[in-house]
Amino acid sequence: MNWPGSGFDPETAIFYTQANNTNVSIGKYDQEEFDQVRADKQTPTSRKPRWEADPDYGRYGTNQPGGAPPPPTAPRPAAEAAPGLTGRQALGEGLDGLTIVKPPYGVIAAIDLNAGGKLLFQVPHGETPDNVRNHPLLRGMNIPKTGQGASVGIMVTKTMAVAGDPQITSPPGRGRGAMLRAYDKKNGAQIGEVLMPAAITGSPMTYMVNGRQYIIVAVSGGNYTGEYIAYALPQSELPRTGN
Repeated sequence: MNWPGSGFDPETAIFYTQANNTNVSIGKYDQEEFDQVRADKQTPTSRKPRWEADPDYGRYGTNQPGGAPPPPTAPRPAAEAAPGLTGRQALGEGLDGLTIVKPPYGVIAAIDLNAGGKLLFQVPHGETPDNVRNHPLLRGMNIPKTGQGASVGIMVTKTMAVAGDPQITSPPGRGRGAMLRAYDKKNGAQIGEVLMPAAITGSPMTYMVNGRQYIIVAVSGGNYTGEYIAYALPQSELPRTGN
């Protein structure tokens, strides 16, 4: 989860969110530095945060005394600085470009806060990325919907949860773009989708004007200029009591 936020239904006390399962963080701790930050070898008063234990932490930023950067030093070889980023089977790349993380890469989840945080459902969110669906190592395999990495917000209405794909895809049968998706709040089943020209950012919002309901989203990415796009609910589908 990240800055776009989540949604909460105060009538049912159910919490809805999009979650990203694809993060892989790679770094290196020298032994001396690691010994200073590890909890099992230090007391609460002697244990140091990483920015104190690592002499190079933030050396290119402005958190140096007086805000001045330190004298330039020769960069360490990549294999020494971050060994997980080097080599043909680099940890950060996975297997020939496929992530080492098992899908689903992104999900929509519902959590019942009245039941002690019980997970009601968790469904993949987002089309399978093109680089996964078209990867030569997966040719001939039936790849189920994997969802997508990255973070987007979610909007909760009376009957559904709405969120957009955070990535652009071009699967067979439709144009290139990203989908704005609506899910049944009870079970996570997808009940509708609309093709957008670019990936969604932030959270969708809904409002009423002259008795008609609209959903507005912000989109951007790649060579597509960022903009707001508003969709109107068809008049014939307007609920009697609002949605």
